[in-house]
Amino acid sequence: MIERQFQWLLKSLSLRGSVFGVVLPRALVFGALAIGVNFLYQAQPELPWDFCQYLMENVALNLILGLLLVFRTNTAYERFWEGRKAWDEIIANICNLLRELHAAELLQPENSKPRSVMMGWLVALAIATKSHLRQDFQVEQFEQVLAIAEFEKITKSAHAPMLILQWLNISAQKQLSIPEKISIQEKFAALTNGITTCERIFNTPLPFAYTIFLRKFILLYCFFLPFGLVETLLWGTIPITLLVAFVLFGVEAIAEEIEDPFGKDENDLPLEELCQMITKEAREFEAFQDEHKVISL
Repeated sequence: MIERQFQWLLKSLSLRGSVFGVVLPRALVFGALAIGVNFLYQAQPELPWDFCQYLMENVALNLILGLLLVFRTNTAYERFWEGRKAWDEIIANICNLLRELHAAELLQPENSKPRSVMMGWLVALAIATKSHLRQDFQVEQFEQVLAIAEFEKITKSAHAPMLILQWLNISAQKQLSIPEKISIQEKFAALTNGITTCERIFNTPLPFAYTIFLRKFILLYCFFLPFGLVETLLWGTIPITLLVAFVLFGVEAIAEEIEDPFGKDENDLPLEELCQMITKEAREFEAFQDEHKVISL
């Protein structure tokens, strides 16, 4: 229990993966504004400070801001979670296909070559999906599973994952038995659904009008906040303004961070690890196949 609490404290203090570096400069700008407002209040206390105070105490205004932030973060998290579920579907179906093809190899060793090629394509499919979503194809990631000519084809293709799926489909129609085809076609359909879901998330950002409206709302709120607090809090306005600005900009920055879950940031999905898991599983099947051949001899 003590160790768990210590880990919680360490994670709370960690800056890795946080939006602290992005949000702090914005909060400091409004902290500096609060200092200026304090000096202005000391010099001109007769100005109508009550009006700004009324704006800050307005329940409807604060409620609207809260609802906008909640909607923004919920929408961003829904995109993140939908992307994670789509990758779960992709990984699960690739693993199932690897197992089926591996079992068929053991039962029919005389026809193992096309199945081995298909297993390599399945690994390449996961890597190609990740690369397609990141727009970053690197030959070293594919060198163990694709021939050079095949890699050149997918880099020239507008949609590399779908091209590999087409190769798999054609090979299945030519090489596999009818029961295998029926089982595999269902998984191909699920893979297509997972890939297209990821692409929909990637190609459909949140409406720009909504995000820019929320940012303007936060800017205006933080701008008028020290004017509304200074008459009551005086120099206490500075830390309160800093804290409120940090929280508001922080929530908005978190939403921006997770709304595109397929990048390379700390808070994005661990696509590298997922692809490595598929590669490792395929290699274990290959090692088992080689061991089975030795035992058979």
